[in-house]
Parts: sequence; structure tokens; C-alpha cells
Amino acid sequence: MPATKVHRIVAVAVAVPILLWALTGIIFLTKPGYGEAYETLLPKTHPMPGALSVKPKAHWNEVRLFRTILGDHLLVRQGNTWQHLDPATGKNKPYPSEKDIALLVGDAISANLARYGKISAYRNGAVTTDTGIEITLDWTRMGLTQQGRDTRLIDLLYKIHYLQWLGKKKPDKILGILGLVLLIALFGTGLGLLLGKKEKQRSGTGREGQR
Repeated sequence: MPATKVHRIVAVAVAVPILLWALTGIIFLTKPGYGEAYETLLPKTHPMPGALSVKPKAHWNEVRLFRTILGDHLLVRQGNTWQHLDPATGKNKPYPSEKDIALLVGDAISANLARYGKISAYRNGAVTTDTGIEITLDWTRMGLTQQGRDTRLIDLLYKIHYLQWLGKKKPDKILGILGLVLLIALFGTGLGLLLGKKEKQRSGTGREGQR
């Protein structure tokens, strides 16, 4: 097959991925709306009585003691493992009820009601607000994760940018490698055509000089 035809076929094959890569790249450089889309949501802490204290154990690598609307919390880390304890008893603090989770989340989002609005539902371990934000609780580390329509849109753009179009790790990896191979082929055939064209021009110029 002639190099020109191969170059055209490869160019058509990679035209859409290159266009999408360029457009999403512009978005990633300007980062419109990134601030709230990936905003860190933390449980709201409240003042603690001065009398409350905990004596750290020798095998604890890190200790966090604080109070939320649900009461006092003691987080301890041993190696890479965290435990959520009741400071009064030293035992594991039980996972909260739906009502308590709603109280904790409602207290946390009160600082930015423009984004989070009000809690509208609780299902499958996640709180949903009337502005379309989904909030999940990591009880062991007492962390909140928020994800809105903007977050999901940006995540989708990342998948488009990195050719993660199939939704599965292995097929997406193969697709990414194929895309890179096609780009190399496009560059190689284009360079070959350019060098061949220059060589023809030199040959033509040489023949004219001999005349």
C-alpha cells in the first residue's frame, strides 16, 4: 500500500481522538469550576471540654481527638490501619444511624449551602442533596467525600482525554496503546512522505542542472 494512502488512513483514524484530546486539554489547562467540583468537605468540629483527655498507647502512631455534632471522636492509627474509638470507653464507636449521618452531613454542608443545598435523600450509604451532590461518609477515618454533576463531568472528560472509553482497565489500556501506536505511525508516514518529497525535488533539480 502506498505511503500516502497509509498516512491518510491513519490520519482519519486518529482525527477524532486528537480533536478530543486537544479540547479536553484546553479545559484541563484553564480548569473552569474545579474549585467546588473537588472541594474538600470536612465534618464540622465543635469546642471540647478541657477536662476530656486520652492517654495514648505505645502502639498508636497517630491520635486525633475532636468533637462533632454527634459527640466526641477518637481516631487512632496503628501502621496503615485506622480505628474510630469512643474516647470515654476506648471501644470501637458504632456506625451511626441514617438520622445521625444526616445530622453530621447537614452540619458539614451548612458552610456552603449555595453548593450543597439541603439533604433530600439517603440511600445505599450515600446522602444526596437537592442540588445533585452525593456525599459519602468514611466512618473509620471520619472523612466526607462529595461528588456533584460538575465532578462527574470533569471525571468523564479525564476518561475521554486518556482514551478510557471502554470502562474496563485492561481494554482501556489496550486502546491507549493502540492510540499511541497510531500516532507514531502517523508521524512516521508523514516524515517519510516529507523526506521522499525533498529527495524528489533534489533529483529534479540535479537533472535540470545537467541539462
